[in-house]
Amino acid sequence: MREWLAEWTTRERRLAAMVVVLAVAVLSLFAYILWGETHEATWTADLAVPDAADEAVPGAGVPRGAAEHNAQAAGPTERPKTVTVDVKGAVNRPGVVVLPEGSRVQDAVRAAGGLAPNADVERVNLAAPLTDGIAVVIPRQGENPALAGELAPTGAGQGEKLDLNRATVAELDALPGIGPSKAAAIVKYREENGPFRAVEDLLDVPGIGPALLEQIRDRVVVR
Repeated sequence: MREWLAEWTTRERRLAAMVVVLAVAVLSLFAYILWGETHEATWTADLAVPDAADEAVPGAGVPRGAAEHNAQAAGPTERPKTVTVDVKGAVNRPGVVVLPEGSRVQDAVRAAGGLAPNADVERVNLAAPLTDGIAVVIPRQGENPALAGELAPTGAGQGEKLDLNRATVAELDALPGIGPSKAAAIVKYREENGPFRAVEDLLDVPGIGPALLEQIRDRVVVR
């Protein structure tokens, strides 16, 4: 072997060395490319496999894990609050109706089919707010409100006394001996001086004397 190598010229030796170096370089480059492709394919596959908790919810556009977290944070959906009232008197379809909380007497009348042709709308406060469990009686024209059992949304049931601290002008006007002007005076006094503490405080309202107080005493109460 040594004798064979000794016969090579300097030029041939240099050429052989260059071939060896070139072959090593080519092999190194090939190995680098091959290793890089394998590593990249493995890294990409890892990203493509989602965690079970973060699987996308079809059509939601957010991971399932995030959707469940948002649902828990939002808490249970609250059901809309309602009021149930009994509409009576001069309406087309008397009966019990269920309305959203915050509804007014006009909403209850509308749910009961609207006002009947003989309804006395002058004695009804259609803008009064409703409370749950009350009866709303729409009086008929020429009908005595007391006999008709007229009730407005103050929570008073038929036959119960009228609460002076919650009664409206229309309700007070229905009391015997109390007209629109005295009813308005009672409400104005309550707004300016605060709630009534006793039925006898009506004597402080202009236009109401002892005789009138005795006439309505059994029909009103202070709560």
